[in-house]
Amino acid sequence: GAVLTQNTAWTNVERALHQLHTHNFLNNDIITLWKTHEQRVKTLIRLAGFINQKYEYVMNVLEWWEQHRHLINKSTAELRKSLLEVRGVGRETADTILCFAFHKPVFIVDAYFRRVLCHHSPPNTHTHYNTTPYDVLRVAAEWHIAQTTEHKHCPHIMTQLHAGIVEYGKTLR
Repeated sequence: GAVLTQNTAWTNVERALHQLHTHNFLNNDIITLWKTHEQRVKTLIRLAGFINQKYEYVMNVLEWWEQHRHLINKSTAELRKSLLEVRGVGRETADTILCFAFHKPVFIVDAYFRRVLCHHSPPNTHTHYNTTPYDVLRVAAEWHIAQTTEHKHCPHIMTQLHAGIVEYGKTLR
């Protein structure tokens, strides 16, 4: 999902993931399945757009995962650095993988978060939040969460917070 959601509405990603699940393309031997049935997988992820590019990027991430999933105890910074070396993985995708796959307490800055910031800020700051670098917003959000939450190191706080921001952000236009 972290790769498929790039430049795509989450509802389309959910449909693509449902298709992959329905056709048993999300099991333990996923790399072999995807390589063996490349055209079929591309058909199933069609709803997520950019089919060839996303297929390549997902394969890159899957291969990285096979080599690095045992490193769950590595620091968040080390894992992020390694993920950012994977073709097709940017900061948001890396942090999504860190948060959801490695259960690291990482805040994900996405379009929904920026939308929420803009909605609840003075009108003259909207451009500021849309152009503020990713890491500036992430670090600021993580600092604020650490100051206001007693369970700041619990990754479930971040996944739940992210889910809430996405749901709320969907209602804003």
